[in-house]
Amino acid sequence: MGQATVAFQSDTLSDPPARWKQFADAYGSDVTGWDGYPVIRDVRSFELCLFALRHAAVSDHARHQADYRLACLRGDEGLRPWKWVAP
Repeated sequence: MGQATVAFQSDTLSDPPARWKQFADAYGSDVTGWDGYPVIRDVRSFELCLFALRHAAVSDHARHQADYRLACLRGDEGLRPWKWVAP
């Protein structure tokens, strides 16, 4: 599961593909080729969205982030990798 977390961060933060390959090679496997990885990735994306939603009622910044992240999850902001900080 640890490699899936690092893969998600790499995928989400737009790390260069060569950086991920270097990590996966050192780790000895590449979790992104596993059939279950997209589910873990999407659940983690949803968790980040829920975090922003929990704070949206008391913070304009969090509300803006929540709106943006929901748009990402709906596909309104294009394909991955998304910029998780709203423009």
